[in-house]
Amino acid sequence: MNPSEIGRARRGRGLVARGLPAMLLALGLVAPAEAQIPADTARAELLPRIAAGTATPADVAALRDAFESQAALPGPVSAFEARRLMSDAVAAAASSGSDALLDAISAVLEVYAAEDLGEHRGFARDQLGQKVRCAASARGDAARLEHIARVLGDDLPESRTDGTVGDRQGLHARADLFRVAARGERVAVAGYLGALLVSSDGGTTWSAPATGTDEPLFDVALGPGDEIWAVGRDGVVLHSADAGARFERRPTPFRRHLFGVVAPAPGSALVAGDFGLQLRTDDSGARWTCLPRDADLILSAVRPAAKDAVFAGEFGTLERLQGLSLPGRRGVLEGVPEDVAIHDVWFREDGQVGLAVGIAGTLLRTEDGGATWAPPPGVRFDVDLYGVSGAGDAVVVAGDGGLVARSTDGGRSFARAEVPAIPAPLLGVAFASPTRAFVVGPRGLVLRSDDAGARFVPVHGPGAAR
Repeated sequence: MNPSEIGRARRGRGLVARGLPAMLLALGLVAPAEAQIPADTARAELLPRIAAGTATPADVAALRDAFESQAALPGPVSAFEARRLMSDAVAAAASSGSDALLDAISAVLEVYAAEDLGEHRGFARDQLGQKVRCAASARGDAARLEHIARVLGDDLPESRTDGTVGDRQGLHARADLFRVAARGERVAVAGYLGALLVSSDGGTTWSAPATGTDEPLFDVALGPGDEIWAVGRDGVVLHSADAGARFERRPTPFRRHLFGVVAPAPGSALVAGDFGLQLRTDDSGARWTCLPRDADLILSAVRPAAKDAVFAGEFGTLERLQGLSLPGRRGVLEGVPEDVAIHDVWFREDGQVGLAVGIAGTLLRTEDGGATWAPPPGVRFDVDLYGVSGAGDAVVVAGDGGLVARSTDGGRSFARAEVPAIPAPLLGVAFASPTRAFVVGPRGLVLRSDDAGARFVPVHGPGAAR
């Protein structure tokens, strides 16, 4: 019996209230549960056993009973709690290492994902497309990935062809720019319509290579040697091994938007994105490992911190990965709301002093490697901050309304930098050396400073010397 047949058989008989355990029994995936348990008890007692891979079929059936009972209660809060319980269960099964558990929960999700089964369809499809696909990718389970694609009726990214209007029409040079990476004389900038601008002489001259995609590219990273990585909307990952002369698409099993990338070693990249997606490759993108996490929050950036990496995102996420390995250590934020959105983060070379920026002028500083974060006393910004970078004690932040501010004491105090009047957001910041820094913004704008951020002048886009 497939999910559609189950749906037709159960339609009109209270699927959410009482149908799912019977479906599982009909599929032969679980044994009858001895008793229904409350959602809180299920989360406290059953999920740990699922995560440990020691759950019994009766445990799985009891968990489904708890989910349906919660979903049947009136009000939007009950529906939210039911879906949160299911999300937690999927995460536990995905990390358990048990194929049987993952099979059982995948079958449940497929039932809910069937087109004629009502209100939980979108949620179930999301879980199939994210957490179950993540687990399959981590295990190298190509058969499961193909099966999920068939169930969802979607193609994996490697089977799709992007448009290239930006390439054909030469639009990259004047596209809005989002992020910049710089080291020595090498600079790379990512932006709208698949734009990648590359310089090998510190921003004096620029090239705009074809990228083969019109999807916006939200972040860019310089790897060892001549490697460049860029990530963007709808799961786009681009890689160049020749300093940007040619970029190749490196497909992943996901269509999630990707917002951050670091490239710590040859052929290696760590990527962060929407719904908590974390991907890693160590073979130049030939194969990707998905790193599951429980929270479905947006990860807006991933940045290096000495030999580690730090994720930044919504709900105050500042999480340090020791040696690039999960689980990460989440920092404690002081003096800001719990739901603050963090847009970018930077660490000094020692990996101990760091700054993070975010919504509504949020500026946080740490001196203990990211264990605790707090606003520097006396420092206040009244606009959204989007980018931060530095070298030694020189730090630059950028934000709404053309804001660029500079610190010379490691982020303890700031003063406005000298920049052209730009009534638009400035988004990305990168230091190439202790004295040279770049800031990027709309219409192909790249600003450069040669005095550690005191003064910036255009080197690309509006106002740049021809």
